[in-house]
Amino acid sequence: MKRYPGLFLISRLQADLDRLFEEARDLAGTGLEASDWLPEIDVVESAEAVRVLVEVPGVRREDLTVEIEGDRLTVSGVKSPPAPPPDRARYHRMERSRGGFHREIRLPQPINTRQGRVRLVDGLLIVDFPKIADQRQRAHRLPIEVPEGREGE
Repeated sequence: MKRYPGLFLISRLQADLDRLFEEARDLAGTGLEASDWLPEIDVVESAEAVRVLVEVPGVRREDLTVEIEGDRLTVSGVKSPPAPPPDRARYHRMERSRGGFHREIRLPQPINTRQGRVRLVDGLLIVDFPKIADQRQRAHRLPIEVPEGREGE
């Protein structure tokens, strides 16, 4: 089988562009400013739960905020800039991300937002929500109510 290394780079570029456009669409109309950096996010759904994984290396717990409203999970925070170099030292390169970020993620439904659990483990923010059984697909009979004194109507 012949391998084409350029195809991997193209598919990676496509994935990055898709993410960029998704972020732009999510920010449109919200009044939010662009973030200084955007942590990577995975949303995983199992039969029992929905899990959101957010890479936030170097961000302290007290600098993170996690909120849920309806089907939107908002994760925001600030990664402090590195300490200034000692006297007579200077940076030759600064590539590590820093500054504020704000991410909004639409979650699959139905989940129990009241029982959400958030943990910060080795720079990974883990947000878990148990799923709620969706009763809309199950057929069931609904009782018919008649106000008192109106039996024959």
